[in-house]
Amino acid sequence: MKRTILLLTALALLAAPLMAQSKTSLNIVCNEAGAQVLLNGKLVGYTTPNFSFLVARGKWTVLVKKAGFQDFMQTIDVKSSPITLNVTLLRPGATLPPPTTTPPPAPTTYSISVQSNVANAEVYINGILAGRTPFIGNVASGSYTVVVRAPGYADYTENVRVDGNKLVTATLGATSFQLTVTANVAGAQVLLNGATAGTVPYAVALPTGTYTVVVRAPNHVDYTETVALSAPRRVNATLTPMLYPFSLKSLVPGAEIFLDGIKLGAANAAGEFLAQIKPGRYTLTIKALGFFDFTTVVDIGSAVTLPVALKPSMAEFELSIAAASINPDLKGNPWSQLRLYIDGKAQKDFKGSLEPGKHTVTMISGAFKIETIVDFEAGKNYVLEPLLMLTVKP
Repeated sequence: MKRTILLLTALALLAAPLMAQSKTSLNIVCNEAGAQVLLNGKLVGYTTPNFSFLVARGKWTVLVKKAGFQDFMQTIDVKSSPITLNVTLLRPGATLPPPTTTPPPAPTTYSISVQSNVANAEVYINGILAGRTPFIGNVASGSYTVVVRAPGYADYTENVRVDGNKLVTATLGATSFQLTVTANVAGAQVLLNGATAGTVPYAVALPTGTYTVVVRAPNHVDYTETVALSAPRRVNATLTPMLYPFSLKSLVPGAEIFLDGIKLGAANAAGEFLAQIKPGRYTLTIKALGFFDFTTVVDIGSAVTLPVALKPSMAEFELSIAAASINPDLKGNPWSQLRLYIDGKAQKDFKGSLEPGKHTVTMISGAFKIETIVDFEAGKNYVLEPLLMLTVKP
């Protein structure tokens, strides 16, 4: 007994949403074909000369009209039983007692229920939209064509013979699937089979098939993937930045090159440097011994060639003796008699480079010694000229 009660309760709950869409048939028997049939002012079809339509329960205003004939209008109250209207369209001036609503002779009606794996799918009975799944309606016995339709799915069609309560179970097969494309570069362009489709993030429903997906962004290498779409798919594109030639010339051999503080390398013996750099804005710094650091901002979006002239950071010196101060009677090279010291260190040559700052310069020739302190400045050239003077004291 308990099992019976539970079963009846379950059936009642299952039938509740279906009964909310319960419909019955309205049959119009007309003397003219091609007349318009309107329900509550909405065109629902044409007589052939008869007409059938599924309507929900309630009151409806039926209007049948055709050019050259008087309109037929009647209000009906649809309940559970099918309704038949006998409609005779008259020429202007002709009279006929208004048709009456009469039940069909000994009608036999049954329920037709339609269920589907896709909720809210449209249900067509004999080409007329009857409702949406899950659907239940009342029809007279006979043969019907049931079509269930939903976006993105192939139509389900079944021819049914109604001679009792009928259940139609429609399984719809998907004909399209969603393709989603994302990328690590915002706003990257998406191309499908060579045609521009949109920008990431991108999503579209496509029929089954094979697609070539290209994701493209400025200053990046194209990302390409071939997708065989037979289920929902996601393409996650990782775009790699392009590399552009970055060339430096006129450098000091061995000069060190830095971008944003990261060392790239050093200039070759010809004072040149070449690298492949990702696009972007960088701070370029060049360092070389004896020269001031060179710093500038460079934008890499194409090939860049930059000549760089480093400014020396050392002071240059050269010893020079006036011809008037050299003894013409001296045999041999007069310079061989001279010794030059800077900060006490003997100099092999009489010219060279010094770090900026104060240095003690000493020149010795035989019994004579000249010594002075010079404050050397970076980037300047100094000529050291010893002067021999005779001072007479009384």
